[in-house]
Amino acid sequence: MGREVRNHDKFSKTISDIKLDEIWMDAQKFKIQQKQNEWFTFLNEICKLGDPVDIIIEIGSYDGGSTVSLSHITKELITIDMAVTPRFDEFGYPEGSQVKGSAYIRQKCKFLMTQPNSHNVTTLEEVKQILNGRKVDVLFIDGDNTQQGVKQDFNLYSEFVKEGGLIGVHNILKSEFHTQHGCFIHDFWDEIKSKFDGVEIIDDFAIEKTNDEWGGIGIIKVTKELLETVEASNNQPTIDNNSFIQPGANTNTVVQSNGGSMLDNASYMGGINY
Repeated sequence: MGREVRNHDKFSKTISDIKLDEIWMDAQKFKIQQKQNEWFTFLNEICKLGDPVDIIIEIGSYDGGSTVSLSHITKELITIDMAVTPRFDEFGYPEGSQVKGSAYIRQKCKFLMTQPNSHNVTTLEEVKQILNGRKVDVLFIDGDNTQQGVKQDFNLYSEFVKEGGLIGVHNILKSEFHTQHGCFIHDFWDEIKSKFDGVEIIDDFAIEKTNDEWGGIGIIKVTKELLETVEASNNQPTIDNNSFIQPGANTNTVVQSNGGSMLDNASYMGGINY
């Protein structure tokens, strides 16, 4: 059996096994890029804020596994992704369904998509317009894997999270696998975890030699101090005029995926039970 989730004593169960099974089955239809134990622990922490919570912002969606999972536990989902046509529409996920992936997700919550890049000023402004002064419960960052990229996402979008809300950062584990695939999120996580009392959810039980050391989710609880620090950082978005809200999207919500996964379709871990 693999190592327990680190800082395991800080977590308690919130979601029922029946609901978790339903979420995981749905996530597998969209080839989720998460380790099951890590993901379930993160979802449990979200549901302590409310079941469902009001609004979640997701940066990076890839095949849509995390997106459809989050749709089960929020009333409104704002996802940002670089793909003009999201992969879960392009490849027809879930397989055999009569509806596109976006429509499938909208059956569970309000859902909207914006492209192309979370770092662009137009994307940031679209999110501001959609929120219209409202604060979100959770920000989940799983897009740009560079140290500077994840830092920019953190600094730009943390301001939208309410005090007491959560910021989740995926792929925080420092490993050879991550380094080989250009993922340096652990460097940013090391910067903030002590400063903001971050908690690590890491299940690194080795299933396959190539994929045993990947993943990890870091959680930060948003405080007044964090919001003041982010505001003081004055991190500016990139000027870009190509971002747009997809025609016909539900304008009460947003979606983006920021580029891609380190795990290809042949090796994705969504079907493995830990």
